[in-house]
Amino acid sequence: MNQPNELGHPDQYGVVGHPVAHSWSPFIHGMFAKATAQNLVYRLFDIAPDGFRRDTLKLFASGVRGLNVTLPHKQAAAELVNELTPRATRAQAVNTIAFFEDTTLLGDNTDGVGLTSDLERNLHLDLADKRLLILGAGGAVRGVLGPLLEREVREVVIANRTPVKAQQIAAEFADMGSVSGCAFSELRGPAYDLIINGTSAASTVKCPCCPRASSATRRFATTWPTDADPRPSRSGPSP
Repeated sequence: MNQPNELGHPDQYGVVGHPVAHSWSPFIHGMFAKATAQNLVYRLFDIAPDGFRRDTLKLFASGVRGLNVTLPHKQAAAELVNELTPRATRAQAVNTIAFFEDTTLLGDNTDGVGLTSDLERNLHLDLADKRLLILGAGGAVRGVLGPLLEREVREVVIANRTPVKAQQIAAEFADMGSVSGCAFSELRGPAYDLIINGTSAASTVKCPCCPRASSATRRFATTWPTDADPRPSRSGPSP
């Protein structure tokens, strides 16, 4: 593993995405660094999809020791790295890349464990036997789906603008529980216990329009990934 920089220069880290200006990751990691006495610099790197592989490898060649990955690169990152952790293999999406001294790149996915920990520890939500609605079908959704299904939820419905993508992900995770995919317009009741916004709209704190049937009498709503603006990103039980 990488060791602290012996010369006293700050270690270089960052997050890659497109767009990425909305991300709160530099602030969040800056707070982590201060709390743990780490000497590091954390930057935003806006990289377009057609240059992701080339430009990301250049960052590591320039001395960057690790990267977080946000939309729309999580699936591309899984193809970039030399090795995947088991949970990243399951998701086929990566949100964290670690650079080792032998130039090996290890891809991990912490989206799921981060989300479930937040829901259970901070919102005190018991996910067992709950009916979940997830909006979106990209890399962020791939990362959270496995850990959510491991909580023995009753059902997960994935809704997406392009239903075939939602159905494809549902088929890949069907061995873990009851999961299905559909278009936003196809959503029906009964009410959901938890609605997770995993679309790119989360970065602008906007939620795709859902039919009335998708609402719940007691609902927790959350956006994911967490590098969206956190101020209105989560709400507790709503009437």
